[in-house]
Amino acid sequence: MTHASGPAPRVSVPMVTFQHERFVGEAIESVLAQDLPDWEIVVGDDASTDGTIAVVQSYLGACEWQGRQRLRILDHEHKIGPRQNYMRTLSACRGEYVSQLDGDDTFVDESKLSRQARFLDEHPDCSGVFGAWLETDLDGANGVLTPGFGLDGRDRFEAQHFGPYCMTTSSAVMFRRGLFGDFPDWYTEAEVGDWPLHLLNTVHGGPYAYVDQVVSTHRNHNLGVWTQRSSLDQVQSTVRTQDLFLRVLPADVGQAMIPHMLGANWARAEQHRDRGEFEAARTFLRWCLAHPTKDFRRWRVRKALLRLGWMQRFGPSAAP
Repeated sequence: MTHASGPAPRVSVPMVTFQHERFVGEAIESVLAQDLPDWEIVVGDDASTDGTIAVVQSYLGACEWQGRQRLRILDHEHKIGPRQNYMRTLSACRGEYVSQLDGDDTFVDESKLSRQARFLDEHPDCSGVFGAWLETDLDGANGVLTPGFGLDGRDRFEAQHFGPYCMTTSSAVMFRRGLFGDFPDWYTEAEVGDWPLHLLNTVHGGPYAYVDQVVSTHRNHNLGVWTQRSSLDQVQSTVRTQDLFLRVLPADVGQAMIPHMLGANWARAEQHRDRGEFEAARTFLRWCLAHPTKDFRRWRVRKALLRLGWMQRFGPSAAP
């Protein structure tokens, strides 16, 4: 474990790792390449059994700057689980701004930290800012440009826009530290960490902004906490998380979220139906059935559920 020294940095880069020996060096090097040098990396490793920590420690010399150590390694001997590890790593950050980078992802824009910090300096009404990213494979290749989820031409996103889904990936974001104090008790009930974090930031600190520039990569592979789950499990987790938000957030925030959730879940149901993933589609439609509005009637959902059952039994061409 290494300790903080010197004044608080401009930007903290919390880096959550687990079995990332193969990737974490590339992640750290992408921070070293940044044109803003006033940063700290806070590594929270969840008791990896490979060489992750050895690789991280090999960068201690490279991370020294102006007489202080910019690489901090939290206690890594005891496994505490991905959510607790995520929370304690974020809580250990000291910077004015926070720019997450998991141990298997990278920054690809060498001005990522400086540009986003400058943006937040100039836009005090925004709690965070995010850009586009590349979804890559296990080897970090075949990157697919991803501008975000559900942007719909906007460049500002309030809490209600984060209700249906997490609109960004962690490596593409920078946000102000300490917008809501300690994590609320319900946070550990959520089945993912980044989605409720960004939602809390927008509830307490104002909107996130989107800037159309590629800033990072997200390595999409089956070794991640989320990607290890089946498609149906991911769908069921999504609607449970939505229901959690509606239960614990202020009533006015929840009411503003429901129309966005309905629109997104209806579209998702159609996508899963068209791929022949009928149970996933049914999960989203049942959520819609349980949350009707005056503009989104139950009869519409019941009709879609009936059609879905017909398609599942007799084939798409036989649907009424």
